Amino acid sequence: VVHEDCHIASLLLSKAKGIIIAPNKIDLLNKQDYRKILHSTIESFRFVDFAPVVLISAKQNIGIDRLLQVIIDVYSELNKKANTKTLKDLPDSLKPPPNGRILKITQTDTNPPRFRVQTTIQLRENYIQYLRNTIRNYFGFSGVPIIIKTELTRRNK
Repeated sequence: VVHEDCHIASLLLSKAKGIIIAPNKIDLLNKQDYRKILHSTIESFRFVDFAPVVLISAKQNIGIDRLLQVIIDVYSELNKKANTKTLKDLPDSLKPPPNGRILKITQTDTNPPRFRVQTTIQLRENYIQYLRNTIRNYFGFSGVPIIIKTELTRRNK
């Protein structure tokens, strides 16, 4: 992994595009080194930890079928709509933010998935990341950035 690889992933993230990481030329490695390459790649791309990693060799046609399937899966995830009832019930199962409450979560768009979170306080970035991770745990969205917009509401429903 070189700096330019991370820069490209960062650009894709800033544009809210689906991301798949596919290290090439694994035919030049021993099979025992696959795990090392996979671990090293995951570490280098921690900032896009939702992106699947598919080891490939374009020359030897290794992993290409899997890569094509993952491309189809990520495209599907980009356009996925979360189950409305599960999303409606989600605030009750969340750890509440300090001194506040999550009132409602709705999905407002797809490609990329966008969510509006109505809350009684301004949320910190670490709590918004917790919400992203929870939404991923419930609905998937593998390879896809999740955009969360917060809406401050002063009511106590």
